[in-house]
Formats: sequence, C-alpha cells, structure tokens
Amino acid sequence: MKPCADLAAQRIDFGIVSKTSQFKGRVRITGVVKNISPVAYSGTLTLNLFQKSQRVASQEFPHLNFAPGQEVTVAYERDWNASSSSEGEFPPSYMLRLYRHIKSDPECNPANNQLERSGSGINDLFK
Repeated sequence: MKPCADLAAQRIDFGIVSKTSQFKGRVRITGVVKNISPVAYSGTLTLNLFQKSQRVASQEFPHLNFAPGQEVTVAYERDWNASSSSEGEFPPSYMLRLYRHIKSDPECNPANNQLERSGSGINDLFK
C-alpha cells in the first residue's frame, strides 16, 4: 500500500501586533498546518480559520507541493480588549480546519484536520 500524506492542523498561535493601552491592542491569530508524514502532498489545499462559527479567514494554496515537515499558515488580525466582557471575560474560541481537494489521495488521519483553541490565550498576552 502506498504511503499517504498526512496534513495536520498543528497549532493556533496568538500574537500582539500593537498595543494601544495595557489591555487593548491589535492581535493576530495564526493557524498552522503541517505535513507530518514522510511523503509529499501535491494538490490544492484550503485553510479556514473560524471565530466561534464564523469564518474570519481563508487561504487557498493551489498546486501546492507540500514537502514532509513543511508548514503553511492562515492569519487573521483584529482589535482586542482584554478588559471587556466579550473578550476578557468570555473570549471567543478559534478553530482551524483544512480541506484537501484531491479525492484520489487517501486521507491518512482525518481526525487531525481541525483544531480548536480558546481565545483566553490572547488575554494572557496582555498580562
């Protein structure tokens, strides 16, 4: 049996782009997908980043030659107020989902095609 490429939603990173006060600023949410298999993936790949259930960013990689160990990203920037109830007390969650467009290439592990992280990690950056 031919080995298959395993693309995994690896992590969701949070970072501060700029601060306007102690608890306010602009943040970047970055979803990272990595080829964790020993074989390359060739085809089209789409990464979607959701805030709660709303898609906030999408990145398509057409004709991607995705080598083992290689990473690709999708990013979203927004204003953040860690002292507000909507972000500080009840921060939204973020979900990264990947979609492979090749049906003939078997999916090694569909269980790792999405990842969710609480936005509380963004609040930690403002402490």
